[in-house]
Amino acid sequence: EDARQPRMRFHDDPRATDYADQAAVRATLSEAFEICTSCRRCTDYCGVFPTLFDLLDPTGTADGEALQPGEMTPAQQDHVTDGCTHCGLCTVGCPSGPEHDPDGLDMARLMLRVAAMRRANRHFGRAARRMARIVARPGVVGSAFSRAPGVVNAVLARAPGSRRRRVVAAATGISAQRLVHPFTGEAFSTWFRRRPRVAVGGGRRPVSVVATCIVEYQEPALGRDLLRVFERNGIGCSVAGVACCGAPSLHAGDVDGFARIAARNVARLVRDVRSGHDIIVTQPSCLLAIRRDYPHHVPAEQRADAQLVADHAVDPCDHLMSLHRSDESVLDTDFDGDVPERVRFHASSSGRVVKDGFPGRDLLRLAGSRVDLVAAPAGVDGLWGLRADADDVVAPAAAALVERLEVVDADGASEVVSDCRLAARVLEESTGRTVRHPLQVLARAYGLSDET
Repeated sequence: EDARQPRMRFHDDPRATDYADQAAVRATLSEAFEICTSCRRCTDYCGVFPTLFDLLDPTGTADGEALQPGEMTPAQQDHVTDGCTHCGLCTVGCPSGPEHDPDGLDMARLMLRVAAMRRANRHFGRAARRMARIVARPGVVGSAFSRAPGVVNAVLARAPGSRRRRVVAAATGISAQRLVHPFTGEAFSTWFRRRPRVAVGGGRRPVSVVATCIVEYQEPALGRDLLRVFERNGIGCSVAGVACCGAPSLHAGDVDGFARIAARNVARLVRDVRSGHDIIVTQPSCLLAIRRDYPHHVPAEQRADAQLVADHAVDPCDHLMSLHRSDESVLDTDFDGDVPERVRFHASSSGRVVKDGFPGRDLLRLAGSRVDLVAAPAGVDGLWGLRADADDVVAPAAAALVERLEVVDADGASEVVSDCRLAARVLEESTGRTVRHPLQVLARAYGLSDET
């Protein structure tokens, strides 16, 4: 090969004129599929890779001749990329990826570029386009729904697949099959402003909590438990003036909309970092967007600030275990509340990308639980996965995950836990079990939770 030949560009600058150009993106996608087909390391990561390999398998063709990646039609390429949940797991350990070559194949960023191309060329279906209008403004939607939670929840609480849910799906693009978090009448940030000020000693670095849309408008109990656990361990907490991270817009292909949200959030969060705070992000997919995508998408003059924010953004369980493993201090291990004897712990795909090992599992072991780990995709890693035309992606992933959970639960487990709230809902759909976050279990172990 001629060394002077320019290399294929897998993840151009989002501001490049050809970023969403169909011919450029599809040619790049063919090159990426060629690399992946010769490797096949990621077969069990998500729907993209098994769909691709099945399509290229010569036994599945009429003449027994293998289809080549460069021969795939746009419809076939789109069918393959529909399986992407934007979890980023395909970049971890990729032999052709950014861990080994900064200019190599970054499939996760290429999938974002594909989404931008499909949006620009109106290749998404009607349901997805309707859903995009909602997920682009989750803060606005959450605020509006929280003003009348009884009415909204009465509709969303209908059984998945029911007639009323199908009507909602037709109007919004949100899948009629997904369990949706009920909306609260009091946002987490409102509760925080109204609570009495808590004096925290211990001299540990304070944190600023990015609640995310889910905790802010739908699961404030998780935010309350997080604060109580952190304060119990001498960590002062404030709440960042950030609700939505913007990831739903990015996953829907709205690059400009995401860049505006990212720039606004970086301007707010960098002040917290410079004042001595770490940034705690409750949802792994949101943390991934802040770490990976903010520095890549904000204006050039903001990129240093975005990188500073990314360097100080961390998962809450990861933050606690890092403190416990440090030379200076350990966590409070006086657990006098309800400690489950055994836990089935689901580690989400995006969580595996942004965390150092499995800190949620390690915290539960520290509390005294026996923990069985299952690391597998649930089919939903962000709000974009709630769209109606993602059901074909979610259903098989959820079934495979539940099967693995049931295998490790052959003799009975007392608790099911996931580090991702969207994955937790998928598990609840399939099992009928309440699925908690590790910090909710830890709060009960301390005797601090609302549930105790």
